[in-house]
Amino acid sequence: MVVMFFFISCGGNQEFEQIKESRDQQALLTSDTVTTLISDSGITKYKVAAIRWEIYDKTEEPIWKFPNGLDFDKFNENYETDAHMQADSAIYYEQKKLWEFRKNVHAQNKKNEHFTTDLLFYDDNKKEFYSDTEITIKREDKIIYGIGFTSNADMTRYTIQKPTGIIPVEKTE
Repeated sequence: MVVMFFFISCGGNQEFEQIKESRDQQALLTSDTVTTLISDSGITKYKVAAIRWEIYDKTEEPIWKFPNGLDFDKFNENYETDAHMQADSAIYYEQKKLWEFRKNVHAQNKKNEHFTTDLLFYDDNKKEFYSDTEITIKREDKIIYGIGFTSNADMTRYTIQKPTGIIPVEKTE
């Protein structure tokens, strides 16, 4: 009986050690069907709605994962929506203050321009969106295609690195 207790207790410690060693791969918090407001210095900056939200605090770079999709609103100082975004998944890198939106990324700015891509980043330090992948921008009067994109935080001033397709240009004198 004593020998059996010894083997059981040793086995339990090995399992505990395995759990302890893999703590950096375990989420501190997992939450389903979440809507939350995120603030910085007491000012509301974002509204996030997700089917699943996982927070990993022990990884080399602490991250938030949204593996099942994300609705994301970015607010200006007047609490108006500057940009709305949806993606099939997203990751937020806490130390870098960097958002990464992946697969079926759809965004809309306050000018009612629609952006579609499969990869988009938002750098909160630089206050800019960017991507190096294909992007489509639908405006009221035209559709712009390209590869590579940078934009200000409210997605109203942007540059496409490699535009493609037919883009009407106004004649200036």
